[in-house]
Amino acid sequence: MTDQEIERIYLRHRTPFKAWAVKQFSLRDEEALDVYQEAIVTFVRNVRNGKYDPTSCEPSTYLFAIGRNLALKAIRAQRNNGGNNVLEVPEPVQIPEYERLTDELHAKDVLARGMEHLSEKEREILRLYYFEERSMADIAGIMGYNNSDVAKKMKYMSFRKLAALITKTMAPRRTADVE
Repeated sequence: MTDQEIERIYLRHRTPFKAWAVKQFSLRDEEALDVYQEAIVTFVRNVRNGKYDPTSCEPSTYLFAIGRNLALKAIRAQRNNGGNNVLEVPEPVQIPEYERLTDELHAKDVLARGMEHLSEKEREILRLYYFEERSMADIAGIMGYNNSDVAKKMKYMSFRKLAALITKTMAPRRTADVE
């Protein structure tokens, strides 16, 4: 990751992170920015040490996970040091809306990449069943199969192949490493 990419990530997520940290952890603006600075440093260190795999999640997801861990760590440290001004962490901690969108876009991207590796017939049967919500009898007629049982078996085999492709290409999501 280049310095320009890191700077773009830093500038793009600073304000949303600050707002999120203030809301979710009851931090003051300055505290939220301190946590963000520390999260960026950890993020860059993890990128350069190979601890961050760009195929596992979006940079923003990883950055927010680091920030969440650091915010919780700071709150625990303040409590252990007798800090009276720290409010309770709201339960459950909510993931920012755009992070949910990022996860959804990631899932769609993984699905689209998996579909590219299927044959035209496999893609078509899955499209007819899942997106057009056609019956097996309709699919059998459209695809030229003898009956709905054949269509059902072909749909099953196509889905299993897609699931195997996705499982093989999609790295499991990790929580961010905080050092």
